[in-house]
Amino acid sequence: MEVLQFYPCLLKSPDNRCLMLLHVDDILVVCDDDFLGNQLLKTLNLKNKVSAEVLRSVGDSLTFSKRRINDHGFQRENHCLSSPKAF
Repeated sequence: MEVLQFYPCLLKSPDNRCLMLLHVDDILVVCDDDFLGNQLLKTLNLKNKVSAEVLRSVGDSLTFSKRRINDHGFQRENHCLSSPKAF
């Protein structure tokens, strides 16, 4: 992951498949299902215990930075919004 120069709390993967917003111990991620399951969560779980909430369908919701985010129309095929939390 590389840090965006003018926004140090934003990171992106070199292939642009993933964008992350970091806030203290919360991470908000926009990526496709394949990247989330096969790369990101596997890597995070190597050294941390993490849990993740995922928006996959209209009506789904997740918590980021103590706020509830609802899916009101976020529907791109094979994409998800995830909030892994390190414990």
